[in-house]
Amino acid sequence: MIEVVEQVREVRERAHGLASALDLAAMSDADRCTVALEIRRARELLDHAEVHVLGELAESGHTEVAYGMPTAGWFAREAGLPTSVGRSQVNLARVLTKHLHGTDQAWLDGTISREHVRVLAGAANPRIRSEIVEVEDTLIELVERTTFRHWKQAVDAAV
Repeated sequence: MIEVVEQVREVRERAHGLASALDLAAMSDADRCTVALEIRRARELLDHAEVHVLGELAESGHTEVAYGMPTAGWFAREAGLPTSVGRSQVNLARVLTKHLHGTDQAWLDGTISREHVRVLAGAANPRIRSEIVEVEDTLIELVERTTFRHWKQAVDAAV
């Protein structure tokens, strides 16, 4: 496990180095487009990992024992974020790991973004969760054929 911690720290240090040495003036507009998209893709993967780590922490109860507070509150305090952000991450992990497996995999694969995940997780409220799970793959496939706005309208219509 120490190896994973070191790998994550290395990613953070490399990202810091990249951000501080980014010479935008030397890049073409096409390169800026590519860099912007690659940064977004990297962020999506890190967000996915963060959600799952926080979900596992919440399930284990470790932060309650070690720090006297739920994972969402502990994370928010340590990261300097509103508690609602920590709670949102933990809740998202629960929905993905227990119900929206296709959504979780599509996010990891880069087929959909965090914004798509938020919409699907929000749509999968307990009242209609099983129905959303049934059409999950269809909704994910639709992402490739339309804009986000039109896709969200299709999800809203399905709900």
